[in-house]
Amino acid sequence: MLAFECIDILELGMSDQWCLFRFHNYQYPLKINESGEIFPSSVIGMYNITTQKTKYLNLLNALDFTVETATGDYADLVIRVVTEEQEDQILWVNTDGLKVREICEQGDVAYHSSGVSFSLTNRYLINQVYEGKKESSDEGEQAWILVDTQTGKQFSGKGEIHCFTANDAAVVVHNKEKITVLSLPKGTDVTETYELKPHEKFSLRIRENRAELVTIDGKHAYPLFDNIQFYQFWNDYLYIYQKGSYKIICYCWKEHAYFQIDISEFLTNAGDFKAEHFDFTIVNGGKNAFLRVLYEIEESLYPDLNTRFNDET
Repeated sequence: MLAFECIDILELGMSDQWCLFRFHNYQYPLKINESGEIFPSSVIGMYNITTQKTKYLNLLNALDFTVETATGDYADLVIRVVTEEQEDQILWVNTDGLKVREICEQGDVAYHSSGVSFSLTNRYLINQVYEGKKESSDEGEQAWILVDTQTGKQFSGKGEIHCFTANDAAVVVHNKEKITVLSLPKGTDVTETYELKPHEKFSLRIRENRAELVTIDGKHAYPLFDNIQFYQFWNDYLYIYQKGSYKIICYCWKEHAYFQIDISEFLTNAGDFKAEHFDFTIVNGGKNAFLRVLYEIEESLYPDLNTRFNDET
């Protein structure tokens, strides 16, 4: 039997430079039961397309794992590991030196992660968590953990992270009691002196079939678009298709402005189909929309969205 057995290519595992694979490691099994059945540990294989070299990261305590998110250059990965005790661990992996660090709260309080992401500059790693163990029926108080990937410094607090300001100069957090602005990278409270830009005072939310702007405290919501059939976020843009509209709306929430791309010609040429079977995917750094009908007829539409946005708004 081979020591490593390749299981699959990870869903979040392809970039311009990297391809990630999942392996079972029989050389270091988690356990072997009485009947001789082997429960292998897990290995991540990281293949660099340019150098054609592969790095392996052994997760010797992992029953299973998923890659939660990654920076665009795959310099940093975040992995959710499921242990034999069915507990989740959130690991930050620097792929250059295969350095691994668990992202958890300092102290005696148990937390489970509800979502992990990077800031826009990829410098800061955010782990949004709840108090208590994952299997608990009652979710505890929300908290956040912020890690500076350059220095390794960790911040944490109650509530949730609302947004980062331009160039990750500060982070806006809020809980039931107040809204706080922390300057970065030191984490100093600058709430009284920092002036937020208009778009930093809101978040963009999709609920049911409508989009709305929501205040930081969540107490007020302002409608933007309704009758949304499907949508996709890309950096500062929200792309939506309203049912029966024959147009893709490109909304920039920072500028609070939008333009529309008429796709009626494409849909007409697609022939007889039901509108609910049409969708699109934004690709190529947000510059192209890949249109798809019934998963059979495919055609590309190539507007430069940045140029179109500047020209038409």
